[in-house]
Amino acid sequence: MQTLETALKTIIQDADRLIFRGIEEKYLSDALGRRRGTAEALVFPLNTQEVSSVLRYAHENHVPVTSRRGNQSGGLHGTCQGRHHP
Repeated sequence: MQTLETALKTIIQDADRLIFRGIEEKYLSDALGRRRGTAEALVFPLNTQEVSSVLRYAHENHVPVTSRRGNQSGGLHGTCQGRHHP
């Protein structure tokens, strides 16, 4: 089985748009800072194909995803939060 990191590196080939360690706090909380989460990865997809591929992988591998609009940038920032084991 492919690891999350390996799979995302296959989908998003620009390493500058993937974060696996040291994810900043601003990406782990809601806009008002009231709720905090965790993430194994932070992904910055550029187009619908990348979004679709990331979500397909997450769905097929039971990886929960939280999508988040980029606030100022208007982009989609997604965090994959842990892995559920059936």
